[in-house]
Amino acid sequence: SGLLLATTGLPAGASGSEIDVDDALGLVKSTTAQLLGEVQAEKDVNAARAFDLVAKHIDPVVDLERSARWILGKHWRKATPDQRKRFVEEFRKMLIRTYAIAVAENPNVDIEYLPVKRTKRPHEAIVETRIPQPTSPPIAIDYRLHGDDKGWKLFDVTIEGVSLVRTYRSSFSPRVRKNGLDALIEDMAEK
Repeated sequence: SGLLLATTGLPAGASGSEIDVDDALGLVKSTTAQLLGEVQAEKDVNAARAFDLVAKHIDPVVDLERSARWILGKHWRKATPDQRKRFVEEFRKMLIRTYAIAVAENPNVDIEYLPVKRTKRPHEAIVETRIPQPTSPPIAIDYRLHGDDKGWKLFDVTIEGVSLVRTYRSSFSPRVRKNGLDALIEDMAEK
């Protein structure tokens, strides 16, 4: 449940080469702290309220379209603008619902932040976190972000070495090939 971020932009006029990866870390830390703070202040948060709180904090900082493009791959290029819009919205709901459950169940989670890593791709960074566990090794949750002169945006989360984007891509691609993109979107909407 550490996937939560707040808007931290770059200084006005900053170019891509001047992007500070520490701003990516600040984004993850501040959003997580704000979200968990609100959940803790309200105490017994139900699922609907948790969904609203997660949406409030996640929507501004997650690049859903980029995630959707990576998940659908070649199917994205073939999709109509309406299919793309509907897929992004259903993916958004699914993502928020998943995190809302985690946040509602674990509002007092401790998070250890490790130094930010640059990736091989320009303007990308990985914020690594660890969630300590009382009787087992910490859970590794890493956030992949991309930055530009508008700030940092999250587009993938890796939990214990498993990428959310890759997992959905391997799950969704055969379904789209077999039944089409509209059927996948309808399945997502029903869930």
